[in-house]
Amino acid sequence: MAFECICRKILIFMCLLTVSIHAFELGTERTFSFVNDVNLYELKLSTSQAIGYRTSGEIKVSTIYEDNEHGFLLRFELLSPQLYMEKFKVQPMDYDEKSSILDKYKKSIFYAYWKAGIIEKSFIKNTKDSSLNNFLRSILSLFQYQLLDTKTTEKDISGTCQVKYVAKSSTKFLKIKSDCTAIEQHERLDQPLGNEVKLTRVTVIETSTLGEIETLHSSDHHQFYINAYKHVGYKVGSIFYLKSDGTIKDCEVIKADNLENAIKTLEGFIETSILPEINFDKSTDVTIVKQLKELKENLSNEKVGKETSALALLKLLQTGRQSKAEDLIRIVNARTTKEIKGQIMDLLAAIQTEESHEAFRSTMNFTNEEEFDNIERYLQSLSVGVLPRESVIKNIFEVLINDNIQNEKLKDTLVQTIASMCKKFTNLPNQSYDSEIVVKFKNFLLESIDSCTNNDCKEIYIRGLQNLQSPNIIDKLVMLALNEPYQISVAAMKALNQFPSTILQGDKKQFESIFYQQKKKFDTSARTIALDILLRLKPETKDIMNFVSYLKSNDPAYEVKQYLVQKLKMLAEKCERFKEILQMVLSSDRKVYNWNNFGALKGLSTALTRKFSQNPSFNGSLISVQEIKGGVLKRGNVDLLLEHEEEKFGIFTLGLFAGGLSSFVSSDEEEVDPDEDTTATAGMELAVQGNYLRPLVFFSGQAQLMGHVWSGTASEPTSAYQGITMLQDHKQVFALNNGAILDFSSLGAMSMDLNGKIEISLWYKNANIEVVQNMGLALLSTLSVKSPLISSKIELSITQEPQINLASKVDFSSKTAICMQLTQPNINLTQKINRYVDIPESKKVKALRQEVNLKYKIPGYTHVLNQKNNDMCNAITSE
Repeated sequence: MAFECICRKILIFMCLLTVSIHAFELGTERTFSFVNDVNLYELKLSTSQAIGYRTSGEIKVSTIYEDNEHGFLLRFELLSPQLYMEKFKVQPMDYDEKSSILDKYKKSIFYAYWKAGIIEKSFIKNTKDSSLNNFLRSILSLFQYQLLDTKTTEKDISGTCQVKYVAKSSTKFLKIKSDCTAIEQHERLDQPLGNEVKLTRVTVIETSTLGEIETLHSSDHHQFYINAYKHVGYKVGSIFYLKSDGTIKDCEVIKADNLENAIKTLEGFIETSILPEINFDKSTDVTIVKQLKELKENLSNEKVGKETSALALLKLLQTGRQSKAEDLIRIVNARTTKEIKGQIMDLLAAIQTEESHEAFRSTMNFTNEEEFDNIERYLQSLSVGVLPRESVIKNIFEVLINDNIQNEKLKDTLVQTIASMCKKFTNLPNQSYDSEIVVKFKNFLLESIDSCTNNDCKEIYIRGLQNLQSPNIIDKLVMLALNEPYQISVAAMKALNQFPSTILQGDKKQFESIFYQQKKKFDTSARTIALDILLRLKPETKDIMNFVSYLKSNDPAYEVKQYLVQKLKMLAEKCERFKEILQMVLSSDRKVYNWNNFGALKGLSTALTRKFSQNPSFNGSLISVQEIKGGVLKRGNVDLLLEHEEEKFGIFTLGLFAGGLSSFVSSDEEEVDPDEDTTATAGMELAVQGNYLRPLVFFSGQAQLMGHVWSGTASEPTSAYQGITMLQDHKQVFALNNGAILDFSSLGAMSMDLNGKIEISLWYKNANIEVVQNMGLALLSTLSVKSPLISSKIELSITQEPQINLASKVDFSSKTAICMQLTQPNINLTQKINRYVDIPESKKVKALRQEVNLKYKIPGYTHVLNQKNNDMCNAITSE
């Protein structure tokens, strides 16, 4: 077998060698005509509305030297190139005859060393015009081909690619390129906020029986989709058609002893890579300082929570990522930006360059209490970015461990920021949870938990583990959940609940132990979170039977039972298969339960999911979970989720927690655990794009609570969170098969203002709570194709201002009743599409622009929660 394999390889090599000799015979010259068509357009529009152009011309290929290894030095000459743009009727004569860029093409001569189907060396004139050089490289790439079935790695104008050759016949071959390296690329891995990119590069080669190219059809067809918006995306195609005129002429040859001496005769030419290069001038007359002056009004405090501020951030971001530290320092220190300093911090954090961090460090002092709000604003926004730099992580980590931070709030925020950045750092190329800085910070968190002397201290670092989400800390968190006091146990369970279900599968029995209290009693929040995890682990029929059996137990924690019922119903609404299994389990014990009266238990806890938005806006849903104990809210979350296919991503989480408030309501017979903390406390937990911030404590202790009640300090709308953070952040730059540079980017931002108020009346024994979440969303996406002959671009923007109002009325005058109302007002969605075409050095057509504006009205509505909530709302209203 080994001998046969060797013989086969020798035969293939000999065939390829023979073809090579005849494909480019020494002293021969061939002429090829070419046509290249380029079209780009946005989705939902027909190809007739595409921006397109055509270049055509001829290429003369001469074989001027052959070495002893049957490698050939080829001379290429570009003849009579022309540009056509049918859409705008632009013909070649529109160029300035005195300075036509086409003249540069006509004089283009370049060389390549071709051996066994591979361009091993290429030579072009010493010019700084990278776009022209890329076009020449694209022509060389067309002549890189194999005439046999094989898989290999090749370098050409598309980058370093995996290439597959398929022989369709003895004279027809397919060349398929995949996994080509880009000139520049970064992307967000969270699928709902990411992009779907489909790149197709296929070449059909038809040859003579001797292996000479007769026709070649190279096609690049690329598609870009914005996952959050089904109707938004682009397509671009570049078709390069090459055809031989069938004639072979004689040409002059180089007489040299070896290849090296032959190359020396090519005076004025330098050896260069066949890979694309990008050297376009990125400088612009618009500086970050000048642009900020124009957009400052859109960043005012009144505009936070509106689309104008989100869009302004995106426009500034593109300039900011090219700005030097000194310019960024200027806008931070400017007197005119004093009133919008928080938004400037958001901008620096979104830029995510070493220059932007230097601007922050040069202008902010961590030990200055007066700057605390701005410092925290920067850190919280920084934690959301998808391009964390190791140097920035190390700098902030050094501040945490070396600067002796006394402010506990700042210390908490530093921990959460570093944890979130480390998590995203592991998603970067060549990084993981084993990266040095990530391991160092993980060990710091674990050591800090062990060294803390009180539970509040431990909770800070457990929350850090929650944001870090290293798979190596699961055992530590499970141990804390099982063995520590209630406060730490709940904190550990919250952290565990953020991990993917696949990682938690091995600890299923531990979560069952907590929910069913098999070994000891656990806090009800720890139990309900354990239930959340168990339901995420794809429960089997026996698991559902255990849940239903628990509902018949004598456990006095009826709110836990009600929570279980609500979660089972919620899952049954979402999954038909789960509903079938649940109905089957219930029907097996009809004397106790059936689907109609299932859940007729005492308790006020609720769990539900509702649609938040859909096409033409993003696909989103709301999940509301309210755990009640002693007649008052103990733990409640409202999650806003962005959805794409089966993937979900939490844009924002609003969590409320309370404890020790049972004395304000009528007593009930639910068991009170003597170990539970009865200190009157309430606060809010916020998570922005999955990154948990330090909690906001409204009051801790009876004195603070009564102070709020009597003074009415919470009865006016109070801002709980303000910020402008990045959503989408994708960029991809590579060369088409014609050497033109394709640049695709999508940038999204969310401007949010969360405010709330609460009114408590001890006289009337009622309370009114209102939380308003104002959001301004903006998406700015561009697709451009830049070549020396013509540049075209499509720019698309989407803006909208969705809003959520959560109102709760609590009546504890007799039997406790809680009425929740979740509403969304009407919103408008605006989509703008701009198409640009620029033809350099054209006398008649300098720039063209088309604009399309689309507006959609999306009606608001009030969410129907559940019948029990409706009954309580009716009872409160009727009183």
